[in-house]
Amino acid sequence: MTETDVPGVVVPPELAALVGALLHYGVAAFASRNGALPTVPGLEELREQLRVTAGAASGRRPRMLGLPGPVTRYLTVDEAAELMGVCPRQVRRLSKTGALIARKPGRDWQVDAESATDYGRRQQAWQRAA
Repeated sequence: MTETDVPGVVVPPELAALVGALLHYGVAAFASRNGALPTVPGLEELREQLRVTAGAASGRRPRMLGLPGPVTRYLTVDEAAELMGVCPRQVRRLSKTGALIARKPGRDWQVDAESATDYGRRQQAWQRAA
């Protein structure tokens, strides 16, 4: 194999829509976990080619599989506590009660960074006013 030979996969036209959708959801999951979209050369060209191929195979106008929406950045409990100026136990308590936007995909809480920042600002303003 020479440098100009690029290994690849041939996707049958009738499966292009499914492959495109799986790629779309995979990119969205990557962005959700890592806080940013993957930087893969040729990714957008691949998505466009799958979209065009799927449209041609179905005989319908191709549907656009746009990029996922804004990416939410999550913090660990310790990171959020430091940012907010409270103890980790308080962050867990606020997460449980819904005062902070957070999720618990397993054992540990993940706190929305914007929510933690807003809470920290509100607390500082309240302390200055008191």
